[in-house]
Amino acid sequence: MNKKGSKSGIDKTREREKERVKDEIGKVEKEIGKVEKDIGKVEKEIGKVEKEIGKVKKEIGKVEKEIGKVEKEIGKVEKEIGKVKKEIGKVEKEIGKVEMEIGKVEKEIGKVKKEIGKVEKEIGKVEKEIGKVKKEIGKVEKEIRKVEKDIGKVEKEIGKVEKEIGKKEGMEMKKARRRGVKKR
Repeated sequence: MNKKGSKSGIDKTREREKERVKDEIGKVEKEIGKVEKDIGKVEKEIGKVEKEIGKVKKEIGKVEKEIGKVEKEIGKVEKEIGKVKKEIGKVEKEIGKVEMEIGKVEKEIGKVKKEIGKVEKEIGKVEKEIGKVKKEIGKVEKEIRKVEKDIGKVEKEIGKVEKEIGKKEGMEMKKARRRGVKKR
């Protein structure tokens, strides 16, 4: 009865140790799940920012195209002014046309400048968002390192427990052999 009681005590100790290790592993896996969820959120945020950057680039392309049109229009107006100076006889009539064209161009330039201001403001927002995302990535990477460190601790603890169990099993086998030799 004493031998069974001793063996039962070791089995209970093993079971408790196994349960404790399983609990530790469960905690670590839960922590990993949280970190993976955070990574998913950050990746989603990055996708949004990249999409926003694409929109801004598209808007910049439109503005640049508009600037090209305006510059072309300015070129036409300057050519027209040259003709007016050359043909003094038609000056008054031509000046009226040119002034009208200049008004349109200046209005277009005003629109373009306003649009550029909007685009620059949008770029500022995107850059700010990128900064937030980079900061969030740093936090997630720090959390991953912490979890990896915890996993290392748990694995080390498992190694110790397995070694201890191996020692106890070896001792039990030696005792059983001795008992077997003494009975003969």
